[in-house]
Amino acid sequence: MTGLIAALAVSLALSPGQVDGDLLKWKLKEGETFYVRSTNATDQTISVGGQNQEQKTEHTSVDAYKVTKATADGYTLEITTLQSTTETNIALGGLGSFDKDMVGEKLTVTLDKDFKVKTVKGVDALLKKLTDGTPAAKALTDSVISEGTLKKAVQDLFRSGPGKPAKVGDEWKADETTPLGTSGELTAKMDFKYAGTKDGVEEVTFTGKAKLSPPKETPADAMFKTVKSDIKSDKYTGTSRFDSKVGRLKQTEELLTLKGTMTIAAGGMEVEVDVASKATSKVEVFDKSPIID
Repeated sequence: MTGLIAALAVSLALSPGQVDGDLLKWKLKEGETFYVRSTNATDQTISVGGQNQEQKTEHTSVDAYKVTKATADGYTLEITTLQSTTETNIALGGLGSFDKDMVGEKLTVTLDKDFKVKTVKGVDALLKKLTDGTPAAKALTDSVISEGTLKKAVQDLFRSGPGKPAKVGDEWKADETTPLGTSGELTAKMDFKYAGTKDGVEEVTFTGKAKLSPPKETPADAMFKTVKSDIKSDKYTGTSRFDSKVGRLKQTEELLTLKGTMTIAAGGMEVEVDVASKATSKVEVFDKSPIID
């Protein structure tokens, strides 16, 4: 890492306000453990045949990330859920013990040297525990938890910078995809901007344009099938704060609003559904567990 520090010193000397893009990357040491608290809230209105249903959910989790391997080729992390709390007005059916079942569960994640997620292991065992073989619970879980959704959640944590020296106002782009089970696939074109150093940390703002498309495949036992989708983002914004000295994200906050119409098939019938959704997310990283006994 001394080369990175030297590069930063040179860039600062040549151009005040400029930062080496590599310093917006994580630095992981074998044996270390850090903690991630994620708070996600969704307020959604679904309209079918003139009847409105409002759905509200807030989920908070605390996970321990232990770096079990760190080499020049990549990293291996063991993720353990320490706390899970859910508040919702949606009937959870066979997932009534979701929070209790999540605590203590472990996933093993491998990253390449550029912090791209390669694999997530332990998903099948997690899903089996959550659903306990209940068909309805399995169908509901498959729509929100999969290897793809978990991989995307971890990848968002390890978002990196432009990969080159950047000065205040510089921008870069990225395409992101989030699988949402039977609801479809959310694709987003993201625009990131380096906002400079504030309170001793690097700040990156971002905006995006997202749309929801039908899934490429739908399991035979799915509760419904998404036939068509014309749901797009009204607003997608966020801010990340990164401690380049430590080499670790401090916090990311996001806001995503979606609106549109989708057609779903269930029980041999097709139904048009109007959707208006607001989702907020806050991810915080700590040296010590933020859980207060």
